Amino acid sequence: ERGTPYLAISNLLPSWCGISEQASPVEAKSRLHEALASLPAGSSIYVPALQWLLDLPVEDADWLALDAAERRQRMGSALKDLFLRCAENQPLLLWFEDIQWTDVETRGVIDSLAARVAGDTAASSDLSAWHDLQRWIAYGPNDAIIPFARQIASKIPPAMVRFRRDVGSLFSFMKASAILHQ
Repeated sequence: ERGTPYLAISNLLPSWCGISEQASPVEAKSRLHEALASLPAGSSIYVPALQWLLDLPVEDADWLALDAAERRQRMGSALKDLFLRCAENQPLLLWFEDIQWTDVETRGVIDSLAARVAGDTAASSDLSAWHDLQRWIAYGPNDAIIPFARQIASKIPPAMVRFRRDVGSLFSFMKASAILHQ
């Protein structure tokens, strides 16, 4: 089962749609349409992909004509878009236990969702701003004074051994913040 494309996602779809294990294909199809009706307009584009994942008969001739590679690509795009649409209406939490055992396709959808949520896009691969920042840090002002450092350190109770040990990291963070925000 590990190699079954989109297995983890196809396992969560019945729950999202409210489809019981005993549901007939007709009832399952009806539940799928009800679940999609709760989303913004245009959600019917997901029907063929979701019917395929739910092992329901797919009536879309264009979907059936796709080769396996194209179907997987469209499936991934449809699932990512579907999850993003679901998150428009209410917070969305996808929980996958033992994700290391999921199939490549499911991980691809999760990775693309994570990249989208983080704001990563293929067009944002320009690293020149980061290179400029690195040069500025290397050759620009690289020291800051924290005039109240002794007072902060003296207020840390002796029982907070780890914090006392790591207070230098706190001061380094303060200095870095001061340098970057000049």
